[in-house]
Amino acid sequence: MSQLRERWEGASLPGDYLLQRWLSGDEAAAFFETSVAPDGRRAVVKLVPETAVDGDAQLALWQRTRSLRHPNLLQLLDCGRAELAGEVVIYAVFEYADDTLASALAHAPLSPAEAREVLAAAVAALSYLQAQSLALHALDPDQVLAVGDTIKLSTERLRVASPDTSYTAELRALSDRISPSTPALSADILA
Repeated sequence: MSQLRERWEGASLPGDYLLQRWLSGDEAAAFFETSVAPDGRRAVVKLVPETAVDGDAQLALWQRTRSLRHPNLLQLLDCGRAELAGEVVIYAVFEYADDTLASALAHAPLSPAEAREVLAAAVAALSYLQAQSLALHALDPDQVLAVGDTIKLSTERLRVASPDTSYTAELRALSDRISPSTPALSADILA
């Protein structure tokens, strides 16, 4: 992907999204920082080579994701298809997250109150997604984000799911990973 980094960094996408700074990437996707014109807010662009996915299906899912409105979901601002350096890519522009739960946990464990706050935001977002027949591919600390003072779940890897698909197991696993407490207190937090 470093070859793609060199080819794509500094390129422009439709909508005046300049791929300013490489954030991360692998063979499946690349992430760049950009500014959202005209106010200059930062955003993150996810680029995926169209040969790596079903481009039409992914764009349709991103268009659907773009219409989601929930305070605990990362907003998808724009998406589309473009040609960069002779390669067709699909892209999605997301609001910029200030931090991830994984990064916060690397510095210090969460207090019980913080764990409750994270889990409450996750339950609210997951319930909303469930009502929209959508689900996350994974619920892990890398997918739990801070945007200002708001806890949000990433929307960059949503999938279509049955409205009766349960997210309880994923929520319990997240609770076990973030809760600084005993199993009895973790059960209380989830209640």
